[in-house]
Amino acid sequence: MVDINLLGGEESNEKNYENENFSQTINLDDDLGTSTGFHSDFSDLPQKSNNSKLLILLAVLAVVVIAVIWALLPNDESMEADLTPMTSLGGSEISDAQNLDNSSLTATGDEGGINSSETGIQPLKSVDSGVSFSSLPPLQQQMLSSVRLGCFAISAITESVTGSTVFTLVRYSGRSFLAQFITGSSSETSDLMANLQRQLNSSDLKKESEEAVTSLSRGGQRVIVSGALSLDSAPVDLNSSVQEMGVNDFENWISSHASSNGLQQNNLSKGRPTSEDGYNVTRIQLNLKGSYSAASSFLDELNRTAPSVIIDKFLLINEDASAQTSNNVNLVLVLKHYSY
Repeated sequence: MVDINLLGGEESNEKNYENENFSQTINLDDDLGTSTGFHSDFSDLPQKSNNSKLLILLAVLAVVVIAVIWALLPNDESMEADLTPMTSLGGSEISDAQNLDNSSLTATGDEGGINSSETGIQPLKSVDSGVSFSSLPPLQQQMLSSVRLGCFAISAITESVTGSTVFTLVRYSGRSFLAQFITGSSSETSDLMANLQRQLNSSDLKKESEEAVTSLSRGGQRVIVSGALSLDSAPVDLNSSVQEMGVNDFENWISSHASSNGLQQNNLSKGRPTSEDGYNVTRIQLNLKGSYSAASSFLDELNRTAPSVIIDKFLLINEDASAQTSNNVNLVLVLKHYSY
């Protein structure tokens, strides 16, 4: 009698098919026997030559599938997105001596859809004092409105605090503002909102959130407020000239007025000049540090001078939200300077 190791035979033949792709459709009749049952031995299984043909076919199919998938994948550029970062926040009571001169911010103007990139922008030129805003070239209108509205917004928002309320951050960009405060109670929050409405005359002033603060020793309510300014309603004087100065003169102006007002110039980053409608345009980011009073005085000087810049962002941060005096604030300006 001859012993037949059927199990060993099965194992050896199974090893020949370990690399096959069993996700493909299989003809059960041809591969595994007739419709009446499995064969009694493995003599009818595909031979090596057939296996080679099958593997070649599978390889070709795999290449085709990979090529189709690769063609359907999106390009890297289509998945890129612009991100807009936001900064977190810090505030204090403001004395009357620290207030900006709002008497010079009394008139209104009509911007009429200003766009710095529109064609036909007139060259920069000196404008007589007292000229109307509507008679200014579009680019000068944008310069003047960005400086005057931004300085007014920072002043009006920080001057709205009363009692134990402190500001921790004020951000103004593109005529919209976002501010964070720490108030002593819900009653102080109500007073704050009323003061902001009176100071800003904003039609869309909104309290975004209010929550109890436990991380500060003084406690209180963290309040976030947003809104926007309009040239038609903001008490801002836009009937003025734009003072032209070269980029080096503007840097000297910054250094001189920062120093005279007691501010430390932490950083002045300057990009490479570019050409835009015949002008030399330089992007600048300025970081100043000092007391609120010093920052307020610097903004007052900026408001009066109205240099040939478009300020894209104002940021005033109080580094000590528990303080009742604002002796440690950061003022950040992001702007574009225009010159011949």
